[in-house]
Amino acid sequence: MDPAMAAKIKQAVVNNFEQSPDVYQAFEDEFGFFHALTTELIRPMSLPGQAKVLDVGCGSGASIGPLLRALPDGRIWGLDISPAMLEKARDKYGDEERVKLILGDAAQLTRYVDPGFDAVFYTASIFLIPDYVLSLQEAHGLLKDGGVAAATFIDGIYDQSDRNALAQAEESAQTGISFKKPVVFDELKAAVKARFTLVEMRTVDFACSMPMLKAFYSIPAQSAGLYPKLDYQTRLDMINRIFSLMPEEGLVFRWHILAGLK
Repeated sequence: MDPAMAAKIKQAVVNNFEQSPDVYQAFEDEFGFFHALTTELIRPMSLPGQAKVLDVGCGSGASIGPLLRALPDGRIWGLDISPAMLEKARDKYGDEERVKLILGDAAQLTRYVDPGFDAVFYTASIFLIPDYVLSLQEAHGLLKDGGVAAATFIDGIYDQSDRNALAQAEESAQTGISFKKPVVFDELKAAVKARFTLVEMRTVDFACSMPMLKAFYSIPAQSAGLYPKLDYQTRLDMINRIFSLMPEEGLVFRWHILAGLK
């Protein structure tokens, strides 16, 4: 991607997440979704208990708790580009000796930390990194031989007939949803394969309630992904409209998991 365009997208991501920490934290406190997502990411991995892990896009720290529990003697470095989100993480983990929090750009990882990591995780973040190829190159350089880079990638909401529920509702509502993403999954998969030995690629469907899904897309940063040109209140109005046309039951929240070995 053109560097100027990547910089523009990253600034938009920062702006959106600067508006999001309180809503983001309230969502996680109520539903615990990112805890569940991170747990699913690390579940099949055999990391040593004392592993060193870099959590790229740690946000408010929702992914850090599961990592600390899974690695009783491990150390976690959490990096995020949003000062406001990182401040929320500091509220939780600022006094935790095994956690270090860093404000930084995912495309410049080696600027902030030294090599020697057992794992680099992108916990619900890589699809927001326009220069993800550079980030993966940086992650590769930070990993030990045999280390793993892994990511969770959002797909969307699907109904019982395996149809994209947002797309189905948009056909009727015509609210102007943008389905364009900064990162295309197939291109990400190719980038991982080019740099790592792909050891895992799976899809996970989380059974979720309508209130949870609506709350997720009502987070300022998430609603901006659907309606990037609208103000927040108008985005909420559009989300209320689109979700009123979706099934109340039988929905799943679909995510992909990729992992590559150095």
